[in-house]
Amino acid sequence: MPILERLHAWLGVAEAKVLPKSALGEATRYALNPWAALNVYVTDGRLEIDNNAAERALRPIAVGHKNWLFFQSQGGGRTAAILMSLIQTARAAGVNAKLYLRDVLQRIAVESDVKRLLPHGWKQHYEAEVVGRRHELLGIAGEQPRLSRGTRVKDPLGQAAVGVKRRLLRFWNSNDACR
Repeated sequence: MPILERLHAWLGVAEAKVLPKSALGEATRYALNPWAALNVYVTDGRLEIDNNAAERALRPIAVGHKNWLFFQSQGGGRTAAILMSLIQTARAAGVNAKLYLRDVLQRIAVESDVKRLLPHGWKQHYEAEVVGRRHELLGIAGEQPRLSRGTRVKDPLGQAAVGVKRRLLRFWNSNDACR
């Protein structure tokens, strides 16, 4: 990468010209020390230049860190760590975490292949079925825009469909018999 090579050359010249204890000297040292690790992302297209995605995934854990003191036992903390890991992995895979956990908790008794129950495997094998079943129950045909609060849409029969769909959604989320 020509730009990175020019930046590296400039940092080398700047390091030689400034005092090591000055702010610029410390900044150049800060940039040059991890130079090899800094440039790894240009050798592999799968890597990002920063770790923002990882930090976003850890934000809910960092925000709630004081709450984690009240698990009452080491086992409770371990369970919470496993659940948070599954939820964040599901989010990273683009899976609705609530649908995923609800479905996996029902399938876990009969499914013997654990890889199919992990978020990426579940997305590949079960997501279309679960979302299709949910849309069928709610009467949703394909992708429809979300309704804003208070919006009323009439169906072909002239009935207010929004309230019915919301009631069905609440029933779906609270009743395991729908699965």
